[in-house]
Amino acid sequence: MLKFHCATKLTSPDGIKEFPLPKLEHPSHFVNSAGLRSRTTYVVGDVRDKIAVIVNDLIDDASPYIVASQVLKSNGAKEVYVVVTHGILSGCGPEQVQSSDIDGLIMTNTVEHEEKKKRCNKIKTIDISGLLSEAIRRIHNGESIAYLFRNVSVDE
Repeated sequence: MLKFHCATKLTSPDGIKEFPLPKLEHPSHFVNSAGLRSRTTYVVGDVRDKIAVIVNDLIDDASPYIVASQVLKSNGAKEVYVVVTHGILSGCGPEQVQSSDIDGLIMTNTVEHEEKKKRCNKIKTIDISGLLSEAIRRIHNGESIAYLFRNVSVDE
Protein backbone atom coordinates (compact mmCIF):
# COMPACT_ATOMS: atom_id res chain seq x y z
CA MET A 1 0.00 0.00 0.00
CA LEU A 2 1.41 3.34 -1.02
CA LYS A 3 0.81 6.35 1.17
CA PHE A 4 1.83 9.73 -0.14
CA HIS A 5 1.41 11.82 2.99
CA CYS A 6 2.29 11.88 6.65
CA ALA A 7 2.77 15.48 7.73
CA THR A 8 0.45 18.39 7.02
CA LYS A 9 3.04 21.16 6.99
CA LEU A 10 6.74 21.77 6.72
CA THR A 11 8.63 24.49 8.57
CA SER A 12 11.71 26.24 7.23
CA PRO A 13 14.97 25.49 9.08
CA ASP A 14 14.85 28.89 10.80
CA GLY A 15 11.30 28.13 12.03
CA ILE A 16 9.90 31.30 10.49
CA LYS A 17 7.94 30.12 7.45
CA GLU A 18 5.47 27.25 7.30
CA PHE A 19 4.64 25.46 4.06
CA PRO A 20 1.42 23.45 3.71
CA LEU A 21 1.97 19.97 2.30
CA PRO A 22 -0.57 18.93 -0.33
CA LYS A 23 -1.72 15.32 -0.16
CA LEU A 24 -2.47 12.70 -2.77
CA GLU A 25 -5.59 10.76 -1.87
CA HIS A 26 -6.97 7.45 -3.12
CA PRO A 27 -10.47 7.55 -1.63
CA SER A 28 -12.32 5.13 -3.87
CA HIS A 29 -11.92 2.25 -6.24
CA PHE A 30 -13.75 1.93 -9.52
CA VAL A 31 -13.80 -0.40 -12.51
CA ASN A 32 -12.57 1.38 -15.61
CA SER A 33 -13.81 0.88 -19.17
CA ALA A 34 -11.39 -2.02 -19.68
CA GLY A 35 -12.90 -3.80 -16.68
CA LEU A 36 -9.79 -3.30 -14.56
CA ARG A 37 -10.01 -2.28 -10.93
CA SER A 38 -8.42 1.13 -10.55
CA ARG A 39 -8.17 4.02 -8.11
CA THR A 40 -9.14 7.61 -8.44
CA THR A 41 -6.37 9.92 -7.36
CA TYR A 42 -6.65 13.59 -6.58
CA VAL A 43 -4.58 16.29 -4.88
CA VAL A 44 -5.70 17.97 -1.68
CA GLY A 45 -3.96 21.36 -1.64
CA ASP A 46 -2.44 23.65 -4.23
CA VAL A 47 0.61 22.47 -6.18
CA ARG A 48 0.43 25.03 -9.01
CA ASP A 49 3.87 26.33 -9.96
CA LYS A 50 5.49 24.38 -7.13
CA ILE A 51 8.08 21.61 -6.97
CA ALA A 52 6.42 18.45 -5.64
CA VAL A 53 8.43 15.88 -3.68
CA ILE A 54 7.03 12.41 -3.03
CA VAL A 55 8.79 10.67 -0.11
CA ASN A 56 8.49 6.99 0.71
CA ASP A 57 10.51 4.14 2.18
CA LEU A 58 10.96 2.21 -1.07
CA ILE A 59 10.19 1.99 -4.74
CA ASP A 60 9.71 -1.39 -6.39
CA ASP A 61 6.84 -1.00 -8.85
CA ALA A 62 7.21 2.46 -10.39
CA SER A 63 3.56 2.67 -11.53
CA PRO A 64 2.06 4.36 -8.43
CA TYR A 65 4.76 7.03 -8.52
CA ILE A 66 4.24 7.60 -12.23
CA VAL A 67 0.49 8.00 -11.72
CA ALA A 68 1.15 10.37 -8.81
CA SER A 69 3.53 12.45 -10.93
CA GLN A 70 0.94 12.65 -13.72
CA VAL A 71 -1.72 13.80 -11.25
CA LEU A 72 0.62 16.38 -9.71
CA LYS A 73 1.69 17.74 -13.11
CA SER A 74 -1.93 17.87 -14.34
CA ASN A 75 -2.67 19.95 -11.23
CA GLY A 76 0.07 22.43 -12.13
CA ALA A 77 3.21 21.17 -10.37
CA LYS A 78 6.21 22.41 -12.34
CA GLU A 79 8.49 19.54 -11.26
CA VAL A 80 7.99 16.22 -9.46
CA TYR A 81 10.73 14.39 -7.57
CA VAL A 82 10.53 11.03 -5.83
CA VAL A 83 12.79 10.42 -2.81
CA VAL A 84 13.06 6.90 -1.39
CA THR A 85 15.32 5.05 1.00
CA HIS A 86 15.40 1.70 -0.80
CA GLY A 87 15.48 1.72 -4.60
CA ILE A 88 14.47 -1.78 -5.66
CA LEU A 89 12.85 -0.71 -8.95
CA SER A 90 12.02 -4.13 -10.43
CA GLY A 91 11.69 -5.13 -14.06
CA CYS A 92 11.37 -2.30 -16.56
CA GLY A 93 10.96 0.25 -13.74
CA PRO A 94 14.00 2.31 -14.75
CA GLU A 95 12.70 2.68 -18.31
CA GLN A 96 9.23 3.54 -17.01
CA VAL A 97 10.66 6.28 -14.79
CA GLN A 98 12.83 7.55 -17.66
CA SER A 99 9.80 8.03 -19.92
CA SER A 100 7.53 9.39 -17.17
CA ASP A 101 6.65 12.83 -15.78
CA ILE A 102 8.99 12.20 -12.83
CA ASP A 103 11.80 14.78 -13.02
CA GLY A 104 14.14 12.97 -10.64
CA LEU A 105 14.33 9.81 -8.54
CA ILE A 106 16.62 10.12 -5.52
CA MET A 107 17.56 6.90 -3.72
CA THR A 108 20.03 5.89 -1.05
CA ASN A 109 22.52 3.13 -1.75
CA THR A 110 20.98 0.60 0.66
CA VAL A 111 20.19 -1.48 -2.44
CA GLU A 112 22.68 -1.68 -5.30
CA HIS A 113 21.28 0.09 -8.35
CA GLU A 114 24.21 1.13 -10.56
CA GLU A 115 22.88 -0.93 -13.49
CA LYS A 116 19.50 0.76 -13.12
CA LYS A 117 21.17 4.19 -13.28
CA LYS A 118 22.54 3.24 -16.70
CA ARG A 119 18.95 2.66 -17.87
CA CYS A 120 17.54 5.85 -16.32
CA ASN A 121 19.47 9.11 -16.09
CA LYS A 122 16.86 10.54 -13.69
CA ILE A 123 18.20 8.36 -10.85
CA LYS A 124 20.50 10.07 -8.34
CA THR A 125 22.16 8.33 -5.39
CA ILE A 126 22.69 9.49 -1.82
CA ASP A 127 25.56 7.53 -0.25
CA ILE A 128 24.66 6.67 3.34
CA SER A 129 27.65 4.41 4.08
CA GLY A 130 29.30 7.07 6.25
CA LEU A 131 26.07 7.67 8.15
CA LEU A 132 25.59 3.96 8.84
CA SER A 133 29.19 3.42 9.91
CA GLU A 134 29.03 6.44 12.24
CA ALA A 135 25.75 5.16 13.73
CA ILE A 136 27.33 1.75 14.37
CA ARG A 137 30.41 3.38 15.93
CA ARG A 138 28.31 5.59 18.20
CA ILE A 139 26.06 2.73 19.31
CA HIS A 140 29.09 0.49 19.95
CA ASN A 141 30.72 3.21 22.09
CA GLY A 142 27.51 4.07 23.96
CA GLU A 143 27.30 7.52 22.36
CA SER A 144 24.15 9.34 21.29
CA ILE A 145 23.04 9.07 17.69
CA ALA A 146 20.87 12.20 18.01
CA TYR A 147 23.76 14.16 16.48
CA LEU A 148 23.27 12.25 13.23
CA PHE A 149 19.68 13.47 12.91
CA ARG A 150 20.69 17.11 13.35
CA ASN A 151 23.69 17.09 11.03
CA VAL A 152 22.66 15.47 7.77
CA SER A 153 24.20 16.60 4.50
CA VAL A 154 23.78 15.63 0.87
CA ASP A 155 26.80 15.74 -1.42
CA GLU A 156 25.08 15.23 -4.76
